[in-house]
Amino acid sequence: MKQNDNAFSIYVLENENNRIELSDLGATLVSWKTKKSDGSWQEIVLGYDDLDSYRTQDGYLGACLGRVANRIEKGQFTLNDTVYTLPINNGPNCLHGGIDGFSYKRFDVKQDESSIAFHYVSKDQEEGFPGNLDVWFTYSLKKNTLTIHYEALSDADTLVNLSNHSYFNLDGSDSIQDHRLLVKASKFMEVDADGLVKGEYRDLPTDMDFQQEMPISQALSSSIEQIEVAKGIDHPYLFNDSHDPIVLRSPLSHLVLTMNTSYPLA
Repeated sequence: MKQNDNAFSIYVLENENNRIELSDLGATLVSWKTKKSDGSWQEIVLGYDDLDSYRTQDGYLGACLGRVANRIEKGQFTLNDTVYTLPINNGPNCLHGGIDGFSYKRFDVKQDESSIAFHYVSKDQEEGFPGNLDVWFTYSLKKNTLTIHYEALSDADTLVNLSNHSYFNLDGSDSIQDHRLLVKASKFMEVDADGLVKGEYRDLPTDMDFQQEMPISQALSSSIEQIEVAKGIDHPYLFNDSHDPIVLRSPLSHLVLTMNTSYPLA
C-alpha cells in the first residue's frame, strides 16, 4: 500500500498471473496487469498517471459510481410523491451521482488475502438523494477472475444503481478498433443526443450486432444514426444468454476478457 500527497492510498491484490491496484478514492480500479502466454505483463485498464487526476478529472476511469450510474433526466425524479432535485453535471442531466458522486469520495477499506472491501456512508440529501445509504464495493481476485460485489442499505426509500466505469484495452495499442467483441444480445435501446435512453427495446442494426464475434471497428466506423448520436457504442443491450454474455478479444496480445453478471435476464 502506498499514499500520494493527498493521502489517498493504493491497495493491491495479486497472484502469479494478475496484479490489481485499487484506490480508496472512489473505490477505483487503477491498474490491472495480467500475464500473457509469453510471460510478459500487460496492462489492460486505462488510468491516469497520478491519483490527483482521479480527483480532478471527469473521465471516471475505473471508478465505482453512485448513487445512480448513468443519467437522470433534468436532474429530477419523483419518489413517494416527493420531487427531488439533483446537481446538473452533464448537459441538462445529472450523471453518475452528481457533481460530487461516489467516484470522488474517500472509502473506508478492509482487506484480506484475496479481497478488498470499500465502504462509504452517503448521508441523507447528499447530492440531493434521500436516505442515509451504506454502500460496499468488494473486489475479489481468484485465479484469473476479478469479481466486484455491490451492496447497499438505506434507511429510507431512495434510488440506487451502482456500477464500475473501467475502460479496457487488452494490448496497449493506440486504438481498440481491431479488438474483437461478442455480445449475446439481439436487442438494444436507442439514446438521444444527451445520452438518455428512449423508447423500447429494438432489434439491433447490423453494425451494432455482435452476436457473432466481430471487430469493434464494425460499429466505431459506422455512420448509422445511433452510432453518430452516441459517438460510439453507449447503449443498453438486452442479453439473451446469461453465460459469458460479453467476450472481448485482442488478436495482438491474444488476451481474452469475459464479463458476467449476476443480474437476471429481463
